[in-house]
Amino acid sequence: KITWLLLVRILLIMEVAKKLIVFSRYALIATVLQCFITYADQESNNINLSPIISVKENKNENKEKEPPAPGLSFGAPSAYGAGGGSVFVGISYGADGQDGLFTFYNKDNKKVADASMNFGFGIGDPNELAGEVSVGIISMTCQKGSSCFGADGTIGVKLHKKLEGQFVNGIGIGYSDLVRWGEASDFATLYGVASKDFKINDKDALFSLGIGTGSFRSKSDMDSNKNNPNLFGGIGVKLSPRLSIASSWNGSTLGAGFGISPFDFPLSVSAGVTDLTDVNGKGYQYSI
Repeated sequence: KITWLLLVRILLIMEVAKKLIVFSRYALIATVLQCFITYADQESNNINLSPIISVKENKNENKEKEPPAPGLSFGAPSAYGAGGGSVFVGISYGADGQDGLFTFYNKDNKKVADASMNFGFGIGDPNELAGEVSVGIISMTCQKGSSCFGADGTIGVKLHKKLEGQFVNGIGIGYSDLVRWGEASDFATLYGVASKDFKINDKDALFSLGIGTGSFRSKSDMDSNKNNPNLFGGIGVKLSPRLSIASSWNGSTLGAGFGISPFDFPLSVSAGVTDLTDVNGKGYQYSI
């Protein structure tokens, strides 16, 4: 009897052991499968499928570099100026319209054409506040042995700032002849000017309006040796990437001209005429 009971117990233990082994196998398989599913879900979030053929976009590959813009001012200053790291050199030539563009002396041996020069540099950020210092050489040729190159001139300063989200896009104040020597005018040229950028038929344009003394005086003030403030202004339109047209009223005379940017480096040329209304009684004048 004892032997029979022992045999039954052994059989029961073996049956339970078999069931435990089968259960363990299923549990192990389920665990491995669950781990694989979890791992696959995690990896699917990190996998980026790449195309077999990819094309690299280069937006600037076919875009031509824009040439330096021609000037939008002629005969009157705008509110803009040189900023930090900028230097500039300008040479201008003026001649009498009646005697001809390349007639330097008239029949009375009086000089009717001359050149002048201006150079300087900028400091500061125009978006914050920038300054411009310029030196002007009034005459580059002699007049009867006097007033030769560098004999007459001025040193001027200008403060200017660009404005964002305002009606005007820039303001500037200047003192064109803070330092004067030689035959420079005794009437100080101080001015303030505001400029507005806008579009005309999708073409860039600039309008400037200011008030100043000295070279911006009216004809009547010049004749009476007064230095009262007077209005001046100018407008310019960019006709093409390399060509512009501009006109101005400098307080006493009307002028108009073209701006040309012929090269791929910052060199522009302006050519036109001044005193179109013959205020000074000498006819129009060439200005380059």
